[in-house]
Amino acid sequence: ATFVPEPALVPSAAEPFVFRVVDGVVARVPVTTGSRIANHVEILTGIEPGDLVVTAGQQRLGDGARVITKEPTFVPPSPPDEEIQIVSQ
Repeated sequence: ATFVPEPALVPSAAEPFVFRVVDGVVARVPVTTGSRIANHVEILTGIEPGDLVVTAGQQRLGDGARVITKEPTFVPPSPPDEEIQIVSQ
């Protein structure tokens, strides 16, 4: 399963989305969500394990905006007997 930090998820009237970062440029990506575990949201469709997502400042972003990425500061423990891929900023 793929999880992102809850702040990465942007609610929207149409559907929730995240901003995925590729080569320092963001793109708005609609997502389908699943369960929530330890302040993280399961992403069923829209992004893949290993994708980078924005976790702060989304209100100032739009498609094509340039950003600077940094290493994640926290990765939650995995529930027993489950493989979870955390994607973050």
